[in-house]
Parts: sequence; C-alpha cells; structure tokens
Amino acid sequence: MQPISKLLVAGLTTAALSIGPIGFAGLTSPLAITAAQAATATVDINIFFDQLSPHGVWVKHPKYHYVFCPKVDADWRPYTHGHWIYLKDWGWYFASSEPFAWAVYHYGRWFADARLGWCWVPGNAWAGAWVAWRRSNDYIGWAPLEPDQDGFQVNVSINKTEPPKHDWVFVPPKQFLQAQLNVNIILGDKQPDVFDKTQYAGPVIVQNNKVINNIIEVNFIQQVTNTTVVVVNPTIVDKPQSADVSGNTVAVFAPPIAPPKQDEAPKDAKDPDQAAQDLGKPPASASASGEVSASASASASASAPVSEASSALSSAASSAPASSSAASSAPASSSVEASSSVAPSSSVAPSSAPPSSVSSSIEPVSSSVAPPPAPSSEPPAPASSSVAPSSSVLPSSSSSVEPASSVAPAPAESSKKLPPCPDGYILVKGECVLAPSSAQ
Repeated sequence: MQPISKLLVAGLTTAALSIGPIGFAGLTSPLAITAAQAATATVDINIFFDQLSPHGVWVKHPKYHYVFCPKVDADWRPYTHGHWIYLKDWGWYFASSEPFAWAVYHYGRWFADARLGWCWVPGNAWAGAWVAWRRSNDYIGWAPLEPDQDGFQVNVSINKTEPPKHDWVFVPPKQFLQAQLNVNIILGDKQPDVFDKTQYAGPVIVQNNKVINNIIEVNFIQQVTNTTVVVVNPTIVDKPQSADVSGNTVAVFAPPIAPPKQDEAPKDAKDPDQAAQDLGKPPASASASGEVSASASASASASAPVSEASSALSSAASSAPASSSAASSAPASSSVEASSSVAPSSSVAPSSAPPSSVSSSIEPVSSSVAPPPAPSSEPPAPASSSVAPSSSVLPSSSSSVEPASSVAPAPAESSKKLPPCPDGYILVKGECVLAPSSAQ
C-alpha cells in the first residue's frame, strides 16, 4: 500500500503544479485585456455627472445644456495648478492633483462666466490638454479653448479662434517644467503687457482623429531650460481614480465618451441663482439691487449740489421782491418810520434810487396817503428832484391843496408850459391866485 500512496501524492502534486500557472494566467489576462480596451471602450457621459458633483456645481445652461463650475478661489484658472509632461504620441499633457483634473483638463472646453467664474462644458474626446499657445523668447503662454458649438462638445473639431486676452496665463520659458506652475504663473488679465509681448502660436491639432498637443517644440523647451525633456509612454487605466502621475510614470484615464442622449442630465443640476449661492457668489437679484442702489446713491450724490443750488435759487427768487424792498427801504428806515407810508408823486423814481437821496429828501407822511404806483421802466431820476421838499407843500388850511401824491413840481422843473392867469390873478408857485390889490 505504501508505493500506491506515494504515487497518489505525486499525482496530486503534479496536478496542483499544472493548475497553478493556469490560475495566474487567468488573473493577469483580464487585467491585460482591460488595459488594452480602456483606450477604445466608450463610457457613458454620466461618469462626469456623478464623479464631479462633490467638487463643484452642475448648472443648467441655456447654450451648453449643463456645465460644471468647480468650487475654487476667485483667482483660480484652468491649467495652472499642476505641471506639463510630454507624452509619447500625444504631446504636452497637463498633470494635476486636483480631484476633477482627470476630466476637465482632458475632455471638453472651458469658458469664463461673469457670475459663476470658470465653468467646464463636457466633451467626448480625450487630449493631453485642450489649449492654445502663445510664445516669445521671454514668455510661454496658454489658454483653455472655448466651446465651438452649442451643447456638449461631442467631436474633435478645434476652435481656430484665439481665446480672449484675459483667459491667458504665462510663465518664463525657464519655469515651464516646474512641478507647481501656479507659484510663478502670470495671469494675463493682471499683466496685459505680457500678452502683447508674445505671438499667437496656435491651438492643439488633430491627426488621425487624435488630438496632438505639440505646438511648443520639445527642442525649444530643452534649450531654454537647459533640461532634457523626458518623453513618457503613458499607462492606460480604466477608472478615473486610478489616473495618477508618479515620477516618470503617467496613468491616464482616456476612454472615448459615448454621445449623450437628449435627456441625459446631472441629478443635482442647479439654476444659475442657486449655483451662485452654492459657489459663494452674490445672486443676480442682489447684484442688480446693489448696482441699482449704488447707481441711485451716485445719482443722489451728484444731484445734491444741484438741488442745494436750485433750492437756494428758489429761495432767493421768492424773497427777491421783499429783499429789494428791504434793501431800498433799509437806508430810509433810519430817517423814515415806515417806507410803505411814504407817498411819492407820480413821477417819483422807483425804489432803486440811491438810498442816500431817499433818506435825505423824504419825510414821513400820513399813512392815509395812496400806495406807490408801479415802478417805471424809464431810468430813475434822483428822488430829490422828483419829490417836492416839505417847504413847498401848501398849508393844509388851503382849499386848493391836493394830496401829497399829487404835489406839484417846482415851476422851474415843470415840463409843461402853463397858461397865463386872467386879469386880477398872478402866478404863484404854479397856480393863479388873486392879486393882493384885487383882494383888497
């Protein structure tokens, strides 16, 4: 029985050894197949909706359907928090540790929204980076490509229009290969002179339905940095979380995205007002209200001097007659009890006559005297020449005496030629009176 048991043990050992390689081969083969298929197998666009939600806000957009706006600082820009690596057959690849980098830097397009900041439009084609380039001997610049069609970007067409001036970022050529570009990045909207010192080199290009990012030549970078650029052969992975850069090893998640269905949408998409609130931006109503309030405040401030001047003018206009009367009567009040009681003759000059003349020639009279007539438009004559002095007024006992308002002017100043008196009368102070001889 002992030889038989040895044969059985030997047989089981041989079987176990023969099964071992088959089992290992079975484990490694599926992994190899997955890695090879990862570059060609299509993935549903929902992968963006689900994976990016924790890192920003999905927003309903009237032109691009749904866009992703990351929760970032106010000065944040796409393609700044990371570094450039040159991939074999692909060109410059932007590597970043940001949790949304695997998607937003390698699919789709970017645009700057006035309210929400930078927002990303999903796309279905992979690239090392969807950017355009500028260059000079002193600076290298890049900017994210804008969307070239409405809705999701479901093609590999390239927008040939140069991105706006404020979208660009720059670094000196010697710093192009730095591990953290945001340390020395130059924002184009903060230093516009840098933009003017560079020339447009162009966007990424498409070759055989593959997006190639090699506008900035490797040789140029090696010359200006005095550093050898390592060309990396990327490793394809089948999960976004596996995309990583470690030394010269680059694992990329790069499957084509299946064209989205018409009704596909993020589960938690917000309208712009809600998105602005989630991102810490002021809502449209508050912003508009603030603008209106600021405008109203500025308008009120600007109109304040005018209102004050208008009020002053109105006050001056309403008090002008009284002021004029007061001004004309004030000097006279020193010698006249009430200017309203003064009854000038029909030829008395208006109150604009020099106060000194009025005060020296007018005496107070009875308040029963008729009010003064409207001022004449003719040039005023001195009051002293138009108002008879008190010595020329006839005694009140005379029946021929007229009110002060009709005091006769002195004969020498009369402009009319008086008729001769009848026999037995003589002319006395402009009037015909009975001659003394006739009276006797």
